[in-house]
Amino acid sequence: MEGNERTPLLREAREDPIQEPREEENANSKKSTGRLVIYGSFMGVFLAAADESLLLSTWSMIASEFDALSYGSWLLMTYNLGYCMSLPVYGVLCGSFGRKNVLLGAYALFAIGCIVCGTSMTYTQLVLGRFIAGVSGGGMVSLVSILITDLVPPDDVPVLRGYANVINATARSLGAPLGGILIDSIGWRWSFHGQLPLIAFCILITIRGIPSDSNTSNNKGEPEGETPRPSFSGFDFSGLISFFAAIILFFATLQELESATYQSWRLATLISTCIIATLTFIFIETYWAKRPLIKVSLFRTSTGAYLANQLLLLSSHSVMLSNFVPYIIRLQNTTSLFATSAFIVGATGVSVGTRRYKPITVIAVCGLAATFLIMLLRWRVSFERWELVYLFPSGICLGILFVTQFTGMTQTAPKEELAVCITTYYFFQQLGTIIGPATSVVIVQHSFQKQLEKALKGLPAEKLISKIVNDERFAWSLSPDILAIVQRTYRNAFQFAPLISIACALAMLPSAAWLKEKALE
Repeated sequence: MEGNERTPLLREAREDPIQEPREEENANSKKSTGRLVIYGSFMGVFLAAADESLLLSTWSMIASEFDALSYGSWLLMTYNLGYCMSLPVYGVLCGSFGRKNVLLGAYALFAIGCIVCGTSMTYTQLVLGRFIAGVSGGGMVSLVSILITDLVPPDDVPVLRGYANVINATARSLGAPLGGILIDSIGWRWSFHGQLPLIAFCILITIRGIPSDSNTSNNKGEPEGETPRPSFSGFDFSGLISFFAAIILFFATLQELESATYQSWRLATLISTCIIATLTFIFIETYWAKRPLIKVSLFRTSTGAYLANQLLLLSSHSVMLSNFVPYIIRLQNTTSLFATSAFIVGATGVSVGTRRYKPITVIAVCGLAATFLIMLLRWRVSFERWELVYLFPSGICLGILFVTQFTGMTQTAPKEELAVCITTYYFFQQLGTIIGPATSVVIVQHSFQKQLEKALKGLPAEKLISKIVNDERFAWSLSPDILAIVQRTYRNAFQFAPLISIACALAMLPSAAWLKEKALE
């Protein structure tokens, strides 16, 4: 009887209207906690994005300390290579091990990468540390978008994702000048160690703020609260491996070409294996992979033009920025801070954009090529410090093209494949930041060394060529006559950088003029 008498009372207690405000308070508390966690995770987005461009301004100074300036292209490309390769993997890992666990793993891996970079005793260790940091950076940025969807109400998702995009773009722009400030004030090693407390903060926020149920699955057929078994079924491992092999072989070929004592048989082997790896990757993505990293069929549509343009745009822009700092240091022996101030000028311009994308795209492409042409004509003769202003219009054109190209791509892409198109779009951006700087650095350094060998032949400084090439400030310790020869030959070699940038920009022009503009929906 007692049990039967208590049951209605319990039901009445559950239906008590006092409970409703409590539930609303809990919902508001959960909403506030979710937003707080997202804001904390933005610190990780900033670190990963800033670290991507951190060495764009300081790579030559760091490589000079290891007498490895000729191998500077590896320092530039390894972070972006790791970042690029990790993006498709994190999606699989999240579904298998849970978002919270994977994000914590990305933070821990980033900390390891920073420690390896800061304590590296050899150039190889430093390059390895950058690759590790790049692998983790892809997760630190991409997983935040997933967490935003999980932790906040749907109405807040677009706003918070907009904040994440702004932080990402701002950090990319500020990373290069920040690197110059840090290397001048605390040294490049502490610029890596100094990120560890911030990563510790991100780890603490993730542990305390993200609920444990983010590691569970509620898919049909799985018991609620159980972590799913790891499943990589259908993942394009063969495509990932062949892509990695093609990129590594490509840079090994460039490095072999730069060597003064390269062997023709070794060069031929590298070129042939690079071509085989590239064709294998294309074959796998076209005919073999169930879930390809790159959907080759997109290139049969107008979307493919937008994807190719991202490769060209990021290559064009990053080529000039990656070669500018060693140029003004060799010519004027400027401080690291002034050398990297150019990136602040460029970052200011990038903040400008527009929504119209057909006519303004053509104008922006022409403006970008024209700006690089001015740099070519002026800087191959001399450089005045006020000429940093040339980077401002190039930044404006870049900002316009970022907006117009993304708008055009989203308007022309098939709606059912929009998500795939967007991820592939960013994939090609990363590819541009890998190929552009590394290729141009190798070409400029190779040309500089060859011209220097001819100019210094028979002179006392001939034995010092390797030191001059691999340490950008070393020539300032030599006689004025030798210094003048070094500066002249480097100016001649540097002109390849704006030439490559002009060629990449103009290569965008046909598709920019040909693609039809669709009304914004």
